[in-house]
Amino acid sequence: LGLGVAARKFAVEGDPLAEEIAAMMPGSNCGQCGMAGCAVAAAAIAEGSALLTCCPPGGKALASALAEKLGVALDLSGA
Repeated sequence: LGLGVAARKFAVEGDPLAEEIAAMMPGSNCGQCGMAGCAVAAAAIAEGSALLTCCPPGGKALASALAEKLGVALDLSGA
C-alpha cells in the first residue's frame, strides 16, 4: 500500500509530444536508428536532436507523418 501511494505521489510525467511520436512509430525497437528503441528515438525527435527520417522501418510514410504532426517541411527527394 505504501509503495502504491509513493508511486503516485512521486510519478514523473513524460513528454506528451514524445509519447505521441512514439505511438506513431513501428514499435519494433529494432535499433536501426542507432538508438535504444522507439521511445528513445521518439524523445530525440521531439527535442529536435534526431532527424525525422531516422526510422528505417517507418520509412518515408512515417517521416511525412511526423513532419505533418510537427508542422515542419520535409524534403524526401534525396532519401
